[in-house]
Amino acid sequence: MLSHNGRNQSRNPLEVILHPFKCTNNLAWGETYLANYNAISAFFWFNIPLRLIQIYHHLGPEHIHGIADYVKYVQTVAILELVHSATGITQD
Repeated sequence: MLSHNGRNQSRNPLEVILHPFKCTNNLAWGETYLANYNAISAFFWFNIPLRLIQIYHHLGPEHIHGIADYVKYVQTVAILELVHSATGITQD
């Protein structure tokens, strides 16, 4: 990545997450967006088994189907993966 003075400068991925508004070009913006998207996505996917355990423990196995709507919402947001690929934000 080139800095404003034209020198090659690499960014630490942790710096992108900790300083999302310190973007100098579109590439840095894409890296910041993807880091935030992945963190939020991981949070919601991680919540699925936690919710299953909580429902099973507190309400019993007959209420497990109650998490279906939450899973549908998380899967629907995963459609953004296609948008990322189609727009070139990701390389794959």
